Amino acid sequence: HPCRGRSGYRLRHGRGSHLAVDEFSHELRNSLGAVRNAMRILAIGEVDPRRHMARLLVERHVEQMTRLVDDLLDASRIRGGRLHLERARIDLRAVLERALDSPSFKLEQRRHRVEVLMPDAPVWIDADASRLEQVFVNLLINAAKYTEPGGEIGVSLKDESGAAIVRIRDSGVGISAELLPRIFDPYVRADDVMRKGGLGLGLPLVRSLVVSHGGAVSAASPGPGAACSPSPAPTRPRSRGG
Repeated sequence: HPCRGRSGYRLRHGRGSHLAVDEFSHELRNSLGAVRNAMRILAIGEVDPRRHMARLLVERHVEQMTRLVDDLLDASRIRGGRLHLERARIDLRAVLERALDSPSFKLEQRRHRVEVLMPDAPVWIDADASRLEQVFVNLLINAAKYTEPGGEIGVSLKDESGAAIVRIRDSGVGISAELLPRIFDPYVRADDVMRKGGLGLGLPLVRSLVVSHGGAVSAASPGPGAACSPSPAPTRPRSRGG
């Protein structure tokens, strides 16, 4: 049947597209890894301040390109239904601490004041620690990227009525009322965002990863500054009636 034949072609073409993106991303990631390793070797015995600044510039751009490749690869996996979560019982505080210490976030910081508020007791959830770390690093990078040097970034974690709520806020430029409802849609970028680069995949990936854990994410920006509140997963099983 002609329609069936065209449908079959589209399905095969779709699978081929995902595989092509995967192969391209892996090859590019390998090349970027080689550049990163070479920069680490060049850092040994470094004394020239100009050489030091040049190396830091290269490292920052390599890190940015690596994140773009990872976003592209994960977007392909999500579209193809191939994203697998390695769930385990984890303390969400430890995941947030690793995100705050990540090199990607530190490279974007420009004398920002970072305030962190977390409970003394563990916040246990059933989740993929590496994927949630990816969520938080992405949001922290966004906060740092669009906050002026010396601005404020706040991170808090609370257990509210059986839900783990993480809030990441900043004192940056904010998000327009027109853009806010579409901020988690793929390829949505405002003019100021486009000038700073990116594919427009970071926040959609945040939403997909949080939702895949059974959680939700929202953003708010009443004016200058913005806040994002992902609720990754329940801290305890829901009752059958709820």
